[in-house]
Amino acid sequence: MTTPIDHIVLLVHDLAAATATFQAAGFSVSTRKDATQKGGASYRFVCFADGSYLLLTAFTPEGAASHRLGPILAETEGPGDWSLTVPSVDKASAFGAAAGVTLGATHDVANDVEGGHWALRLLLTGIGAGGDDALPFLIEDVEGRTLRIPAAVPHANGATGIAELTVAATDPEGSARRVAALAGLPQPLGARLTVAPGQSLRFVPLDPQGLGTARTGGCTGIRLSGVAAPLTGIEGSALRVTAGVPA
Repeated sequence: MTTPIDHIVLLVHDLAAATATFQAAGFSVSTRKDATQKGGASYRFVCFADGSYLLLTAFTPEGAASHRLGPILAETEGPGDWSLTVPSVDKASAFGAAAGVTLGATHDVANDVEGGHWALRLLLTGIGAGGDDALPFLIEDVEGRTLRIPAAVPHANGATGIAELTVAATDPEGSARRVAALAGLPQPLGARLTVAPGQSLRFVPLDPQGLGTARTGGCTGIRLSGVAAPLTGIEGSALRVTAGVPA
């Protein structure tokens, strides 16, 4: 199953400690056996039945210094970036340009893993694009999505997917309109955008006193579906992952 929200990058200082925290909160944490490891960063996957996932991401000092998300992690752990899947990056780029969205670079990303090969096209439209930092980066799967994303393993806490993202923006309603344009969705009436049944985006004003994306723009909170009880050790932390679906 594929949902429009592909994944959220969760920046952490200590990958082993973050993995243990998520496992203690009832999550299954996976690795992906890429043939070539990207230097400067290491990852763990928390994959859901709806096809979305959380990407726990830790940088080396050198990796943080050269990565567009390094300045965010220097301020705080937690959501650093987020992505949407689109059928065609070229079409999304055309939609965005028509709506006045500042577009960044397109990257071709690929790797071999046990069992085959995965490849995607990635378009920067938010952080690193030089425009609206509240926007996501876009992913077009070219080959091997089921190899790119480890198979979802049931979570002891019942988590089944991503229900809602909270995104800080300079212009919340404008950011909602820009995301809708990129994704080819109907224009929203306000600062909330439904991207699929049971999956939505809520854009809120920046917090000048906040840290990381709360102050600069981007994903600031993640609500999961399927979880009835609080996520011990995570809710209320800098990781900003919470249970339940808002009313």
